[in-house]
Amino acid sequence: MFPILLSQAPLTQEFLIRLVAFENQPMLNQLDFNDPTLSIESICSCRDPQCASIYLRRTKPWEDDITYSIFTSKGVIILGFLENGGLDIQALMYDRFPYKKELTRIANSVITPSSIEEKQALDAYFDDLLHASNATVVVD
Repeated sequence: MFPILLSQAPLTQEFLIRLVAFENQPMLNQLDFNDPTLSIESICSCRDPQCASIYLRRTKPWEDDITYSIFTSKGVIILGFLENGGLDIQALMYDRFPYKKELTRIANSVITPSSIEEKQALDAYFDDLLHASNATVVVD
């Protein structure tokens, strides 16, 4: 079922918008998860229950290849900006990333609205989210 526009996965889109707001770093201001050209190209197929990694693409390239890591009380999220417009989002070490069910449905060609429980899980994820340590930036 992939690729699809990010806007067709509203729970995933909202997660990413809130994540950038939570991190509150100027270098992440270039991320516009409302960009109508941003699409989900694929999801990770590793089957690790603590992985919720996704691979996005936009039509406009990023300025540089940059890796940005966010260490939280609920796992690690690594943003890999690729000059070709790709954005690898590795979401690791947490088994309840709130958008996983939505992406699984989409992967199985089932596009349905998010349930109330999924929306509540998204709110709960951010309600008590804390930074585990400082973020790291690697410029390749």
